[in-house]
Amino acid sequence: MQKSAVIIEVAVNGGTKKDKNLNSPISPEEIAADALECIDAGASIIHQHDASGDGKQCAILGLQTYKIILGEQPDAICYPTIAFAGNTVEDAWNHNRALAEAGVLRMAFLDPGSLNLGRLENSGAPDAGEFVYANSNKNIRWIMEQCAQLKLAPSMAIFDASFLRNAVAYEKSGQLAQGAFAKLYFCDDHGPLSFGLWPTETALNAYLEMMSDSKIPWASAVLSGDLVDSGMAELTVKKGGHLRVGLEDFGGRASPCNRELVENAADLVKSLGYTVATPAQTADILNLP
Repeated sequence: MQKSAVIIEVAVNGGTKKDKNLNSPISPEEIAADALECIDAGASIIHQHDASGDGKQCAILGLQTYKIILGEQPDAICYPTIAFAGNTVEDAWNHNRALAEAGVLRMAFLDPGSLNLGRLENSGAPDAGEFVYANSNKNIRWIMEQCAQLKLAPSMAIFDASFLRNAVAYEKSGQLAQGAFAKLYFCDDHGPLSFGLWPTETALNAYLEMMSDSKIPWASAVLSGDLVDSGMAELTVKKGGHLRVGLEDFGGRASPCNRELVENAADLVKSLGYTVATPAQTADILNLP
């Protein structure tokens, strides 16, 4: 029996600036060029941040980026991050509406929970920052409704078990927007982050137990670590999951480029006897609207 294809998503920059890794793309032109290289290497989903937290600028810069990518790879699936400068859920999310109406978006972020996105101090204690990544149930419902209306697949970051409980509850209630994709985030146990499960088989199995009756496609990512070198990529593929890599997440000692990270993931997938999903296959696997 032929094994199913494995989706590779690449998060090309995030908070990784050039002072941390010169290979991190920042401008629309850099992001687009980097994304096209990653698609050639096996990625089918592209996730990017831009230099502005403003929703209007996110829409403008996203449109510039996606027009270049889709001009060469029309089946590629691209989606942006939150507009962090927004004071309301509409301010934070409506650039997705603008991009969908421009015809360049098929997926949008929907993070179904809240937590302290913190780091560890040099002493090893959690930092004393005040930032809380807050997504109220009311706001989650609003974004879910927008995704359904605009025919955008929800890309769901799963930072801890409560996020996954909400995602599965939406699925069971029949109110999960079409095309949903769950990213299970693990945080390297030797890294600087103060949240999330460690990248172990025990942790992965805990999440999969919660998804025992779920049909939501899922992927694994290791924040401040290396998905492939940690062994999580192999575990994930063998258990039926997909892979997310990229400089947004990477925390190894080397300074790779995104293409290298995608190539490493693709090589692993092939070595295990699976195929790497094309953008068109990815759309089918996720059942994109």
